Amino acid sequence: MENLNKRKPYLIASAILVLLAGIFFVYHSIVYRTEISEFDLKASVADAAGITPDSHFILKTTAPLSTQVLEKYFKMMPANDLSIKKVSAQENTFEIIPKDELQANQIYTIAVDKGPLASHDFSWAYQVKAPFQITSSVPADRGVDAPTNTGIELYFNRDNIIAPESFIEITPAVSGRFDVAENKVRFIPNNPLAERTIYTIKIKAGL
Repeated sequence: MENLNKRKPYLIASAILVLLAGIFFVYHSIVYRTEISEFDLKASVADAAGITPDSHFILKTTAPLSTQVLEKYFKMMPANDLSIKKVSAQENTFEIIPKDELQANQIYTIAVDKGPLASHDFSWAYQVKAPFQITSSVPADRGVDAPTNTGIELYFNRDNIIAPESFIEITPAVSGRFDVAENKVRFIPNNPLAERTIYTIKIKAGL
C-alpha cells in the first residue's frame, strides 16, 4: 500500500501525459487532415497591367481544409512565405497574404503540387505592375518632320486612363480633344499643327 501511495503521483502524471498525447493526436489529425480538392485563385485587385506590390489573393476550395494544411502545401515562387486566413463569411474561402511586399515588374507563381490536396498540379502566375509610365508615342519622342495634320498618341502601361485633359499639357497650347481606348490616349487637334515648331507634352502628377 505504501508503495502504491509513492507511485500514485507518477501514475497520475503518466495518465495526464497519455491524455495530452491523445488530445494532441486528435487535434493534429483534424487540423492537418488532407483531402483532394479543386482550387480557384484570384488576385484581390488586378487589371491588364497586372497586380500591385501589396496584393493579396482569394482562394476557394471544394474541400474543407484548414489554414495550417494550406500553408504547408501552397508555395509562391520566387520564394515568399504565405500567411493564409479563413474568410469567415464564406465557406471554404481563404485570403492568402504574401509576408513580403512583391517586387514591381516581377512575375510570381502560386502553386500546389499534385499530392495530398490535389489530383493534379495547380499554378497561377501574376505580373506585378511596373511603375506607371508611357511606353511609346506617335510621333516618337524627339521625333522630327512630323506632318502638321498628325494627331498625338500616347501609350501607357495602364488601361482606361481617366480625364487625360486634366493631366496632359501641350506647349505651345493646342485646342482639340482627347480620346481614350484601352492603354492609348489620342489627342486630335482642331487645326493643323504649326510648321517648324517644337511641341512639348507634360504629364502632371495624378494621372
